[in-house]
Amino acid sequence: MPAKKYYFNDFTDRLIRERYDGTTVAIDGLATSLNMPRWAVKRRAQVLGLARAKEKPWSQAEVDYLEANYHCRSILTLAKNLKRSTTAIALKAKRQGIRKFDEGYTASSLSQALGIDSHKVSQWIDMGLIKASRRHTQRENDMYLVTDRAVREFMLTYPTELDLRRADPVWLVDVLGRA
Repeated sequence: MPAKKYYFNDFTDRLIRERYDGTTVAIDGLATSLNMPRWAVKRRAQVLGLARAKEKPWSQAEVDYLEANYHCRSILTLAKNLKRSTTAIALKAKRQGIRKFDEGYTASSLSQALGIDSHKVSQWIDMGLIKASRRHTQRENDMYLVTDRAVREFMLTYPTELDLRRADPVWLVDVLGRA
């Protein structure tokens, strides 16, 4: 284990307690006075309870709850139940690889599978040929979600719209084979 480079004592702790308010000016002043880097002052302020840590660690029970409920509950509800911010919930889900919608395609991913331009898929959605819903993100131009079922219905109802020679054959068999 490497030796500690910066040491704190009663004097340094008292100085940090008196002057630390989280502002850049205060941290820079303390770093200069104590001849330490900013990060050392900020870390000591966290230890002394003057600054908050980035986020409290997640327990396995919290992660299990998130995995079980992320797809069917709103982020706001999860945040209330887990007593965390909505940002913490969204970040943890992203880090865990959990998605709200496990089944489905965006217009872009569907166009890649079909071997066509994504604008064509958007046209089909706008015309009502493919049933799609918005993903309910907070983006200005929210992405569409097209389910496997909607893709199958589209292919069976409007087969002349497709050039199946351009579609990914393995994907095509997989989508049409699901019932």
